[in-house]
Amino acid sequence: MDLANEVRGLLDIFGVRLPRTVKHGFFEGLVRPMIEMDDVLAHAINPLLAARTVLFQHDLKMDRHVKRAAS
Repeated sequence: MDLANEVRGLLDIFGVRLPRTVKHGFFEGLVRPMIEMDDVLAHAINPLLAARTVLFQHDLKMDRHVKRAAS
């Protein structure tokens, strides 16, 4: 959540506003086209998007392990 808010904040500085609610699977797809037009913006946001993706994948993996252990 913090990384998504950081991305939103950086985009806001550049005058780009995202919708209030964006599902996780659609967040990167919405942001990528916006940042590809500006090299500085892409340079700042690409690492945040990459970290967000890795953390989400780890979260899904951990969730599966917990569900498996609970059953």
